[in-house]
Amino acid sequence: IRPLRDRPVRGLKLDQSFTAGIRKGDGTCIKLAQGLIGLAEGLGLDTVAEGVETEEQRHRLLAMGCDRGQGYLLGRPEAIGHAAWS
Repeated sequence: IRPLRDRPVRGLKLDQSFTAGIRKGDGTCIKLAQGLIGLAEGLGLDTVAEGVETEEQRHRLLAMGCDRGQGYLLGRPEAIGHAAWS
């Protein structure tokens, strides 16, 4: 079994539970999302958040540095390579 650092990881996807937590103002979800996005950025990985349903979620995730989003606010969810904020 190869360690994670040796795997061809290109990105990090935030589960919709983090995005829902952001909508609800859950401080733990917000801090975890910030930390994971920061980790991904430090490793040079793309980030995508799933379950984006409100403009507030979109703006908060963008402010955290999240690269892409998926969810009904933006259209039907798509594969990571096709998701976009616009």
